[in-house]
Amino acid sequence: KQSMDLNKLVSHTLINPGPDSTSTILAAIDEIEDNLYYVSDIVSAGIPDVGRLITDSILTVLIFPLLLPSLRIAIDNV
Repeated sequence: KQSMDLNKLVSHTLINPGPDSTSTILAAIDEIEDNLYYVSDIVSAGIPDVGRLITDSILTVLIFPLLLPSLRIAIDNV
């Protein structure tokens, strides 16, 4: 959700740049970065079940939905 919100923010800024556009985009990027470090810390905490659960969730919710359709499009274009 945060990445999609960032994409909308950047798209809006390209169309309608404002005086605070850059700082707003940087703040959104910083928040995403903080969350990624937080998740990384949890996965690296040494609790195998928690790390596995988070990794499986990331694959199921984020990676596979983005990766698999892009592979299908590449095959369709051949």
